[in-house]
Amino acid sequence: KSARMNTLKQIEKTPNETFLLMDTPYRLKQTLDEVKALGKREVLLGLNLTADDEIIIEAQANQLESLVKTDKAEFILLIYKK
Repeated sequence: KSARMNTLKQIEKTPNETFLLMDTPYRLKQTLDEVKALGKREVLLGLNLTADDEIIIEAQANQLESLVKTDKAEFILLIYKK
């Protein structure tokens, strides 16, 4: 199992906390796939922040992957408390 999956399992068990995840651009697709496990928990994804093509998406974790049109970008992922 990846360390990221272990972290996401801990996040699932901690509904009253907000979390901020950052990783390298080439792990965006894998991270979005794994974050689906959080189900309907609200998240915010910031892509290429401070760049001309900056994108901010707010959605439920299980819907996020379908809203992102790229496989690689600098990103931060904010996971809201329930």
